[in-house]
Amino acid sequence: MYHAGLSPKVRAKAHENFMKDKVTTIVATVAFGMGIDKADVRYVIHYGAPRGIESYYQEIGRAGRDGFPSKCIVFYTDGEIATNR
Repeated sequence: MYHAGLSPKVRAKAHENFMKDKVTTIVATVAFGMGIDKADVRYVIHYGAPRGIESYYQEIGRAGRDGFPSKCIVFYTDGEIATNR
């Protein structure tokens, strides 16, 4: 798990574990995505609609940087789409 409410030490350890493949899955807020450059991310899954298309494009850009297939999935409600317009 990774979110802005964690201490810097805990966030750094979560980041390190993910980058070194000590963990294969991480549940995170947008706070994690900035600065991540890991080539073999296969899935980016959003639980809830992103705030806008620019945010979504930035976040899904983390997947498949090595050129291999990846998937981006969004679970959302119609209400979230209406709210974010």
